[in-house]
Amino acid sequence: MWIAGDGSAKLAGFDFAVQCEGETVMEEVVGHPAYRAPEVDEGLYSQAGDLWSLAVCLYEMVYDKLPFGQEPYADEYVEHQTKQAVFFPQGRFANVPYSMREVCHRCLFHRRDVRPSFDELLKFPFMLGEREANDYKYD
Repeated sequence: MWIAGDGSAKLAGFDFAVQCEGETVMEEVVGHPAYRAPEVDEGLYSQAGDLWSLAVCLYEMVYDKLPFGQEPYADEYVEHQTKQAVFFPQGRFANVPYSMREVCHRCLFHRRDVRPSFDELLKFPFMLGEREANDYKYD
């Protein structure tokens, strides 16, 4: 992702993109480690992995850092992705809606079978542009 001169956000890095049906076992691991779902290291690509990558982008746009707090090339980065919960900073980020944090939390869950589908994700209040009462409660 990069920011154009006019301030608009642009998605990039589709040079490895392929269309797959269902869960597909690929022969080669591609993608930047910071945005790659943990199961991709095992060669398993799916919509759940795409949701992971989308949530990393959303988290980074809001918090201006990666969700697991490590350098993406550090040896322990993948370990943090698979064992650590997502940390949501407070302080200047205290007004980030709970419903947005819930999108990131659910899409960055370690087990891909627990992540929402795209259809489920589109029904989240944050994705619908709705606010919930607990959006105003902060941990």
